[in-house]
Amino acid sequence: MLSPQKRVIGKRFTLIFSIICLLGAASWLVFGNNEIHQSGPIHNVTIAIPAQISAGALYVGRDQKFFEKHGLNLTIQPFLLGKQALQSTLQGKADLAILAETPFMLAVINGEKIATVATIFGSRRSMAVVARKDRGIDKAEDLSGKTIGTIFGTNAQFFVDTLLTAHSITKSSVKIVYLKPETLVEALKNGEVDAVTVWHPDLAELEQALANRVVTIYDEDIFVYRFILVGKQDYLDKHAAEVRQTLAAIEEATRFIREQPARAKITISKALSMDSVLLSKTFDPNDFYLTLDQTLLLALSDETRWAMKQGIVPAGPVPNYLNYIRQEPLESVLPSAIKIIK
Repeated sequence: MLSPQKRVIGKRFTLIFSIICLLGAASWLVFGNNEIHQSGPIHNVTIAIPAQISAGALYVGRDQKFFEKHGLNLTIQPFLLGKQALQSTLQGKADLAILAETPFMLAVINGEKIATVATIFGSRRSMAVVARKDRGIDKAEDLSGKTIGTIFGTNAQFFVDTLLTAHSITKSSVKIVYLKPETLVEALKNGEVDAVTVWHPDLAELEQALANRVVTIYDEDIFVYRFILVGKQDYLDKHAAEVRQTLAAIEEATRFIREQPARAKITISKALSMDSVLLSKTFDPNDFYLTLDQTLLLALSDETRWAMKQGIVPAGPVPNYLNYIRQEPLESVLPSAIKIIK
């Protein structure tokens, strides 16, 4: 039989052990558990995206369960182009869309009641003109007199026009051919055109397939391949909580991409069915971020004037794009990301 003193010691030991176990469990719940403990209701959100690196934060956020963590059941709708993703949102098939600012600008001009809540991706080396060397093209100036394939009403068209202007090449001295996005690569391979505007992952795959037979022409000083998160204004107003939760999940995903780029690359390469070596040539963790800044407003205004000059939209006053930006959701998630001067 244990002495009273030993029984007291035993009880104290049991109490201390129980406390340690409780503290350990609490620590595991807070720090070590990657499962989701969402106390509030789970909301459904459908986001239409271009199947490109620009949507990488969504792939990572889904893989790491950041959307569930922030109370969302995410459905991704993949498309070739951002403007197709926007169309799905306008038709009510998706709640939000990821797209470049050019189709967003065109939709605003055409009277769509939409707004953006954040820029989520920006790269200076994800869009380029890829040209055939056997057509006498080694640099941008050699595009004069050539046939260039691009996609009408997209940032690809804006990019090639900006590139030509920057190198003093008149539009009358080149032939612009509007192609379907799925035909760009084959059109260059088959020699139907001398050059194409193309983006990753197709850009990396085209460089690999044609190797030293092509030259890749960037223009990092004048063009940012920017993608924004967009929704119909009535959805953004009526579903403010879901929009904030979406941005919180994307913010966590962008931090993960910057802090663990190797793991992020694996996730993105699998999602895009893209060889990891090819992805490594284009992947830059710093391209993934959340912001609303003045450069977006400037880009939208510049592209509006370009679209009017090219006759893509009727001439008229440039819209006040502040009316098509919702700052509140991002400000509540990441106040430092708001850099717009009113």
